Amino acid sequence: METADDSLTQTFERALWGRVDAFLAETAMPPGVFGKRAVNDSNLLGQMRGKRSLTLRTARKIEAFMREERARRASEAVRSGTGAAEAA
Repeated sequence: METADDSLTQTFERALWGRVDAFLAETAMPPGVFGKRAVNDSNLLGQMRGKRSLTLRTARKIEAFMREERARRASEAVRSGTGAAEAA
């Protein structure tokens, strides 16, 4: 029987997956590179797809990595004069 906590966890993980998938498409970053750079685990996304449950700490690291990487790319684009649209 599914509990309210299970349902909330599944909703959260689906939302996170959506953000991760969008990030990968936006940056063309390979999944193994993403996992290694986000949480030092190149198998992260494969394990997540295999229904590995994430801790809140890991989810926060993933979110922080995506935010920081986007900012880094935007800053790089400004410095190189290519514009933020091309930074992705």
